[in-house]
Amino acid sequence: MAHTLLPPPGNDRAAIVTGASSGIGEEFARILAGHGYQVVLVARTADRLQQLAERLGPNAYPLPADLSDRTARAGLLDRVNGLGLVPDILINNAGLSTLGLVAKSVPAKELLPGRGRCGSGG
Repeated sequence: MAHTLLPPPGNDRAAIVTGASSGIGEEFARILAGHGYQVVLVARTADRLQQLAERLGPNAYPLPADLSDRTARAGLLDRVNGLGLVPDILINNAGLSTLGLVAKSVPAKELLPGRGRCGSGG
């Protein structure tokens, strides 16, 4: 398996993790914080983000936001910059489905049906 190199952690550099309050996003946040990154935690649930930030330590910054809201998305980068941080890494884990449960999805209705076969959306 190939390893992806990440930029080195720094005092003013940050990793933004969306969907950070649980599951895969929370695990990414733990791993990045464990490697010394400043981690900006983004999700809708403020109290869960705060609890996670307290567990991760002083390099974790909870920024509650509902990323399905256009205004919240537009203001997020300004909020990160307001912390004195420059994003180097984005773990875009927040998701929204308008099609229902994935388990009940119909493959014939995929938006990008060639992506899996071609590897790049073709």
